Amino acid sequence: RPVLSHECIHAAHAAAPALCTQHPSTTRTDRKCIAKAALLAGILSATAVPAYAIDPSPAALQIVQSALESSSQQKPDAVAKLDKAITTWKSEKLPDDELAGLYRLRADARNRLGAPDKAEADLTEVVRLLRGPGAAAADPAELPRALLFRARLEFARSAWSAAREDAAAALALDDNLENLEQKNPFTYELLGRAALREGDYAAAAAAFGSAEKAHDRVGDAIRARNAGADRALALLGAGDEAGSTESRRIFAQKSNPRTNNPDDIPLLQELSRKDAELHLALAAKLASKGQAVDASALWETGCVRLRTYVDDATARIVADDAKTDNLAKDRAAAARGLAAFSVGLDPKNPYVTQQTNTQFLWYELESDGAGAADEDYSFAGDAKVKRRRVGARGDDGFARLAKVDAKLSCDAFTDRSWLDANRADWSPSLRAEATAFRAPKAKDAVALPDLTMPRRMWSP
Repeated sequence: RPVLSHECIHAAHAAAPALCTQHPSTTRTDRKCIAKAALLAGILSATAVPAYAIDPSPAALQIVQSALESSSQQKPDAVAKLDKAITTWKSEKLPDDELAGLYRLRADARNRLGAPDKAEADLTEVVRLLRGPGAAAADPAELPRALLFRARLEFARSAWSAAREDAAAALALDDNLENLEQKNPFTYELLGRAALREGDYAAAAAAFGSAEKAHDRVGDAIRARNAGADRALALLGAGDEAGSTESRRIFAQKSNPRTNNPDDIPLLQELSRKDAELHLALAAKLASKGQAVDASALWETGCVRLRTYVDDATARIVADDAKTDNLAKDRAAAARGLAAFSVGLDPKNPYVTQQTNTQFLWYELESDGAGAADEDYSFAGDAKVKRRRVGARGDDGFARLAKVDAKLSCDAFTDRSWLDANRADWSPSLRAEATAFRAPKAKDAVALPDLTMPRRMWSP
């Protein structure tokens, strides 16, 4: 068994930063489990692979143990400890795949601390090591993960071609994974977005189409429809006649996804925005072809939907902040707790603390019945029972509500300078068609009634 097992490295990777994962942050209990798995299963019970003549020294194990523990808990000294661990591992000439794992952890830590250029350099070393002869025992999933991580960093610095190359390489390597594993839909999405920025709209449409199918295979209808909306926009940008058909398909399917997971609200908001803007894009395209009546109807519908999206997003943030600020001061809540205690109920039990119309949908118990104060999402202050909520504040680690300009309207979509600055995914021809479109007056109170989304709706 290798000195650092693949399970060990993979467990430590589970605490990757938000840029590199589509899942919520790990809890402290999770991180403790990661550390235990990494340290005990991966190191303390390990033996060297036959290709290496010596086992790691006790001092090396102690150094790596300390680095893994610091990394899994996301401590500020993680980079310094990983520096030392990497130097030690190199000096003892230990397996390349395990050295790659340490580089990967340092890339996570560096990116988390705001040094994406150094993180990218570490990932380049990870890719080199995993492609070399000394990494024959590596987990086949590690190389595509590293390539996807690097592709995201390349995309963030506007290196579209490099991002496309790494994303495509990651997808090609996915063929080597187990039969039950499918190609990563998020890699397809990144590939599509990078292709959009390079102006390759046909390739972008193909990538988003693959992403939609991959999301659908695992039952993720919301992300599937979001990818479908991206595909429709790419087809419109390419001037493909299928763009109109695909856009209308998204219009018809947009309200189908349902969820009771508050973490999905930002995804539904994104789908609502894309649906509204797709109406505007298709209207501009039809107007350029002389179909003025259909174009005007689509534009007005898009304006109403965009207005609804903006109003709802603004109201959600205001309401969430008000609840966060005021709920802790609620005297009625204190009275309920006292009344519960008087009849033998735990005042912190969700049955007692649940607030009417707060949209807290479920509670989560720590697996070991314990918890930590900084992981508590209930206003009652109970570390054992966490109320999962959705919000836009910095203390919410699970989801972020959309932040929008309250003045945003469809008027902006006839302003070429605004489109160039804010809608890079729209093709130049589509931006020109939107600018040339003689739109109905978006500020007309008759054309745009004051609509308010029902607060308890979960579909966009």
